[in-house]
Amino acid sequence: MPRMGRTSVRAGVSFGDQRHSEATGGVFVTLAACWIAGVVVGHETGAARVWLVLAAAAAIGMAIMLLRRRWRAAWLWLLVMAVPLSASWTATWEHDLPADTIARYLTDESQLAILTGVVDGPPRLTPAQHGAFAQFSQWQPPQTQFVLRCRSILADSAEVPASGRLLVKIRRADTSLCDGQTLGVIGWLSAIDGPFNPGDRDYRALLQKRGIDGRLSLDDPGNYQVLAEPNVVARAAQWRRDLSDAAAASLTLGMDRNPQRLALLNTVLLGRWGEDLDELQDAFRRTGLAHILSISGAHLAILLGLVWLLARLVVPHPRRAALVVLAVLIMYAAALPMTVPIMRAGLMAGLFCVAYVSGRRIGTTNLLALACLILLAWNPGDLFTPGFQLSFGITAGLLLFTGAVSRWIVAEPAILPQRDYWLYKAKRWGANVMAANLVGFGIAAPLVAYHFGLFTPLAAVLSIFALPVVTLTLALGFAKIAIGLALPSGSMLLAHPLAWAADAMIGLATHGSDAPLAAVDLPIQPSPWWTLASLAVVLGLFTGRFARRRLALGAAMGLCALWLTVGQHPSGAAVGGSDDAPAVAARLTMFAVGDGSCYLLRLPGGDADRRGHTLMFDCGSGGYMNVGAQSVAPSLALLGVLPDASPGAAGRRRTGIDTLMLSHVDLDHINGSLDVADRLGVGRVLVTPQFLANAERSPDGPAAFLVNGMQRRGVPVLPICQGWQEQVGDAKLAILWPPAERRFERHNDSSLVLSVHVGGRRVMLHGDIQQEAVSTLLAEGADLRADVVDLPHHGSMVEVSRRWLAAADPTLVLQSTGPVRLRQDKWAAKFEEAGITRLVTHRHGMVNVTIGEDGGIRWETFREPSLPLAASRKGER
Repeated sequence: MPRMGRTSVRAGVSFGDQRHSEATGGVFVTLAACWIAGVVVGHETGAARVWLVLAAAAAIGMAIMLLRRRWRAAWLWLLVMAVPLSASWTATWEHDLPADTIARYLTDESQLAILTGVVDGPPRLTPAQHGAFAQFSQWQPPQTQFVLRCRSILADSAEVPASGRLLVKIRRADTSLCDGQTLGVIGWLSAIDGPFNPGDRDYRALLQKRGIDGRLSLDDPGNYQVLAEPNVVARAAQWRRDLSDAAAASLTLGMDRNPQRLALLNTVLLGRWGEDLDELQDAFRRTGLAHILSISGAHLAILLGLVWLLARLVVPHPRRAALVVLAVLIMYAAALPMTVPIMRAGLMAGLFCVAYVSGRRIGTTNLLALACLILLAWNPGDLFTPGFQLSFGITAGLLLFTGAVSRWIVAEPAILPQRDYWLYKAKRWGANVMAANLVGFGIAAPLVAYHFGLFTPLAAVLSIFALPVVTLTLALGFAKIAIGLALPSGSMLLAHPLAWAADAMIGLATHGSDAPLAAVDLPIQPSPWWTLASLAVVLGLFTGRFARRRLALGAAMGLCALWLTVGQHPSGAAVGGSDDAPAVAARLTMFAVGDGSCYLLRLPGGDADRRGHTLMFDCGSGGYMNVGAQSVAPSLALLGVLPDASPGAAGRRRTGIDTLMLSHVDLDHINGSLDVADRLGVGRVLVTPQFLANAERSPDGPAAFLVNGMQRRGVPVLPICQGWQEQVGDAKLAILWPPAERRFERHNDSSLVLSVHVGGRRVMLHGDIQQEAVSTLLAEGADLRADVVDLPHHGSMVEVSRRWLAAADPTLVLQSTGPVRLRQDKWAAKFEEAGITRLVTHRHGMVNVTIGEDGGIRWETFREPSLPLAASRKGER
């Protein structure tokens, strides 16, 4: 009867034994910890020169100890030196800009610029749009996007050197560009915008991590000229792309043209993100399976494991088989894009292979620490990215804690009878799988909550089902690529099994995301301190600190939950105030949606429920079709506008939006509405008779698409017109325009004009009304006076605009617009002359206006226009 105990691999690289040899000890682990500490210090403090002086002093101390052959003291001085050296490098990398950097020419406002530079990476065509209304953007041509490595810029009528990288977008499809070409360009140069609404993705931080300083927009391919063709280095990059294209062609050979399936396979096997996968990305994210979509260490482990098994069949010597594995890794890496996650996984796998071939006994945690050191020395900013933290954190957790958690699930018997051997092996395998998923989930959950404001309680369970499906998909996919490159007809035999495996992955994500509590959006963004505290509790649990202290564990977890609920601050803290404040009569929020329109009116009374009434006026953007899902819905959640699980006064579940008014049929006013309805729910939709008539005349148009979509969701679509009125609590709502039977030459003039009397003040929203509508209202003697108004048609000026402004005589003007209208701002002088305050979404971001019961008007803006990215600006009238 064999005795079952702890085992480890004694040859090559140690897997199970964490007690590494004396030669390598915890060298890299300790050094990596010191380097990480220095990155944090340099990130927070700057002062690169001060830290460099301290590092030099520590280096002198280490040299003295080496001369005296005091090796332990020299090692300690090396650790001391690592902290200020890392801090100095991080501060230089983040805070010290070169004298010729292109960042010195960047401002929030676009300016015309003439530059020269080199195309840095393959240009790609970006699709028109995504979202529920994406099909109506087909008239928009794909855009060409690439990174330009700057060489010079025309400044003060002279060409001066410039360094840095710009994200370039050409508003046309252009397939003639290639990597390495030297270009002369003229376009609109600007800094990268930060978030405009709470809950928006911070593309500024994201692109800065990729080393991109600003953006350059070209209206036409005629705005650039090729000055020189690619050099030898660029041609090598082209060879890599050709290899990737050949692998992609082998992968798709014999497959049905299912865009989502092909996009998924190209993403998980070759790192080629497919735009057709964007709609599925949310399902993977909300099930906690988003890591499947990026090539990680797990992907490479499966590939190299398969290669190792095949190599051992034909190569008897293990180290020579490891050389085969290393060669395959290099060839595979050559076909992959050089992104940070892929470099991270490839580096770890490469170090593992090198260690095995060399025969060095280097523990896996040391290899992980060495990879961490190399990547942070190359780019210290990676430490603060979610991909880096999740990848290294989960991998370290799996290496350190999986065995202990597995033994907690299924204890190791002191003596194992022979008859129970295979039963124990099955239990042990199941325990290992469960332990790996529990450890991964426990470490990932606080980090995902911090970075993405999301909690995925089903991720641990779904990952267990996903593992065999992903393994099968990767095995079939890698085999199909390899066979297809050598024997194309042979790879077609794997097409149907691979398609089935990919569909299983898609089905697991889509069905899992529909499960109850699959994902919980956190209305409060956790702080870094809460995240560290939660991770400390998780690590204490895994290390057995709470083994006999269940009361302490419950208290620690309860404290973290209470801290998250009560003690944190919303990420949109600039948008202040609570809805139950006694002095508040109404809140009006203007969302920053670019060239589009989206307003939210929150009224504290009007029903028997405690929440009050939420009215949204328009929900759309001309810039991107998925504005509802990507921007508006997350912002609403942070504002506390969420569906109520408890039934309302009528016994029905309350929706997040009680009333949705859509001014007219233009896409930039409606294309986010279906996505918002899916995420928050809508009680009713109010539109003009002209809107419904358009839906009947054009059954394939956007108006009909919206009406049918709302009806499928069980949302009634009702007509309203001039003369409509409704009392909501103390607020009186009225529609001043349009008349029911009137026909208009332009859709814009059929827009709803909403009047709201509340708190002794008047708010008016005008949609896109222009010359015909405004002239008729003035001729009919309509009372257009209001305290708070939106600027009609996003600020476009027509002949009658001055008369409208005189008739409205507002205190506060809101303008929802992108940057184009502000390049020639025709309104600025008029508002300054009249002493009227104007708040513009492109400059101020989201605007929150509060009307008090005393008639006071107060406002807050999410951004401060004089700063690159500020929190808020407050005003009062």
